[in-house]
Amino acid sequence: MATLHAQLANEISTWDIGTTPLTVGRRPDNAITLNDSFVSGRHALVGRDANGRCYVEDLKSSNGTLLNGKRVERAWLQDGDIVRIGNIDLRFAGDAAAPAAPVKLPGAPPASSFDPSVTAEAALLDELVGSIRTHREREQRDRVESQARLRSEWERLLILAEQLRQKVSTDPRVKHFGIDRRAADVIIRMQRSPDAPQQIITLALRHPDHSDHALSGIWLLRTGEPDRCLPGAQIVAAELVRELAFLLA
Repeated sequence: MATLHAQLANEISTWDIGTTPLTVGRRPDNAITLNDSFVSGRHALVGRDANGRCYVEDLKSSNGTLLNGKRVERAWLQDGDIVRIGNIDLRFAGDAAAPAAPVKLPGAPPASSFDPSVTAEAALLDELVGSIRTHREREQRDRVESQARLRSEWERLLILAEQLRQKVSTDPRVKHFGIDRRAADVIIRMQRSPDAPQQIITLALRHPDHSDHALSGIWLLRTGEPDRCLPGAQIVAAELVRELAFLLA
């Protein structure tokens, strides 16, 4: 049985090379896990073909795979070869039963050639699927955390709105100051003088025209001004106080 040997954590580890290729990398789901920062998550593949010859193949790793000090993409292994992955050396010990090269008999059809890239592509597919799933899970987690943060910011803003409503409750220029928790909006209608047009300030967790969209910020809308989406309660509160002060001055 052909084997690989490496000194890991002050002891010699050994792996048999059978008919199933061994994946080598930093991720724990590899057949050979190497805890080294220079090793890619799925770094290389070691296996044998139908004729018993063992090979090593680099899986497009960041730092490459070395065979006896030379960088290789794909290479056959011979007894005593040293495969270097990251900062770790793996020594290959071949078995005597494996032929040195494919045997071609007179009159027989050519021995089927083995292309390790087929196996490598299969391993790469697994890596890409895992990477995409991880990316999607991270995006979903970030989206959930972002929306939870925005809802918390919105609650802080509603507390401020309640305080402001009490402060301006007796001012006749404030025609309406509504806080609707269910609709997640605050609507303020003001009129500086009897002959002036009403000004409307709206705070909303979702834009009124895009209520089905995911939360992206807290909206501040004011008559005659561009709609603005702001990231947090403190910024919106400062803007709101400034708008109220300008209209009531």
